[in-house]
Amino acid sequence: MNLTGKVCLVTGGARGIGRAIVEAYAAAGAAAVYAIDMAFDEALTTHAAVKPVVLDVTDGTAVQTAIERIQADEGRIDVLVNNAGITRDALVQKMTDAD
Repeated sequence: MNLTGKVCLVTGGARGIGRAIVEAYAAAGAAAVYAIDMAFDEALTTHAAVKPVVLDVTDGTAVQTAIERIQADEGRIDVLVNNAGITRDALVQKMTDAD
């Protein structure tokens, strides 16, 4: 995988699968990998391309602000991995913002 020069955003990027994705994207040459999560440890910041952002993805206003900041800083977002997860027993189109 070659992500040279790409700007990537990974929700749920501090732990588990999300963290592995962040690390793989950084190793694949991404210019910036924004790891969005509610908490981080210092080990995630060992790669210069990784930019941890503490953010609750259930806060729509905060998400919009973060996206606007990333676009202002980087000029674009090339890749989105929507990895942050919830458990709800409904189809996404039947879920409300509160869900």
